[in-house]
Amino acid sequence: MHKQEGTTERDRASGELWSAIRTWDSTRHSEEENARWCHLRSIELLRWPLFVTQPVVPLCLLVLPWYVVVLSVLLLTALWTQVRSRYVSMALADIGPLFVYLKWPISIGVGIYFLIHGRYFLGLLAGLYPLCTLIIAWPVALLGGDMARMERLFTERLVSEPRVSTMGKKH
Repeated sequence: MHKQEGTTERDRASGELWSAIRTWDSTRHSEEENARWCHLRSIELLRWPLFVTQPVVPLCLLVLPWYVVVLSVLLLTALWTQVRSRYVSMALADIGPLFVYLKWPISIGVGIYFLIHGRYFLGLLAGLYPLCTLIIAWPVALLGGDMARMERLFTERLVSEPRVSTMGKKH
C-alpha cells in the first residue's frame, strides 16, 4: 500500500511539473492577450532552431568543437526554413518559455567556466550566444516565413484544443 501512495505522489508531482510547463490557459485570458501569445509563439516557432539552441549550444561547446556546433545550428536553421510555416505545435509552444528562462544562466555559467580555464573565445561565444542568435536571426527573417499564417494557425489551435493546466483537468 505504501508503494501505491508513492506512485500517486510521483504522479501528482509530474502533473505539477507539467502544469508549470504548460504556461498558457487561453480561457483565462482576453482575446488581445491570446492574440499576443499567438504572435510571440509564432515568432519563436519561425526561428525555432535558433530559439531552442540558446541554452543548448553553450552546453554543446563543452564537448564538441565550436565550428561543429555553429555549423549544425546553421544547418538546422536552414532546414527549418523549409517546413516552419507548415507546422504548429502547441507542445513546442508550451516548452518555449523554459528556453527563455534557461538561456542566460546556462550561457553565462558555461562562459565563466571557459574564461576560468583560459579559453576566452569559447567563453565569449558561450556567454554571449543568446545575443549571437539575434544576429543570425536577421538573415533567417529575410528568408521569409508567413507570420500571419502562423498566428492564424496558433489561434485556430487555441480555439479548437482546450488548454489543460494540470493532467486531465480543465480550467
